Amino acid sequence: MNRTEPPPLATWMLEHLTTADRDEALAGDLLEEFRAGRSSGWYWRQVITTIVIGRTRSIFEHRIVLLFAAIWSLLSPAWELTFIRVFWESNFIGSVWRMPWPWSAASAIGLGTVEALLFIWIGSLLYVALLLISRRRVDFRRLGHGFAMSIVVFLAPAACVFVLRIVAGVSSNEDGTDWRTLTLLGETKNFQAWAILWRIPYILGTASAIWGSARRVAKEGRVPA
Repeated sequence: MNRTEPPPLATWMLEHLTTADRDEALAGDLLEEFRAGRSSGWYWRQVITTIVIGRTRSIFEHRIVLLFAAIWSLLSPAWELTFIRVFWESNFIGSVWRMPWPWSAASAIGLGTVEALLFIWIGSLLYVALLLISRRRVDFRRLGHGFAMSIVVFLAPAACVFVLRIVAGVSSNEDGTDWRTLTLLGETKNFQAWAILWRIPYILGTASAIWGSARRVAKEGRVPA
């Protein structure tokens, strides 16, 4: 007996992983073709192709967002060095390290996460300020959602990089350099493999924070952000 409904997972992906309005009409066309005798394999191929094309188009439309996130992430090593110099040698941080394990480790990870998210959100607010200066429209509701999403989008790849460093046996100071001898400019110009890899979570987090508002600007202002 011929199936009248396409694979539910493929339909869910088509509904939730595509963004263009015309994809609703496409979904209807695919369903009609499937009920006319097309196979499940054909339906899957069409869905995956639609998702890939849609995401590629979305990335191209938001190329300025990605470019800004990439440029902003170049400053993340300098930000971390500043954070270390201002906070990690303070009495407050000393009291954290004197806490019994695992509370000391959990507190240190929490402070590092807050430091990273502050960097991402400051960069995102700078981007929004540039949009407002250029008289673009900003959807602050989507911006708030983007800020919330940036937490997960940053933490997931950051955790992967952290685990990868442990597996590779690379410490946070593998070359034995004293952080007191480092300079902000030198850290910004650091393009060693691990420095580049560690910038990726910052790129993804910043892009995620401003992606929603930028998309609304592109849609309403007819000018891709």
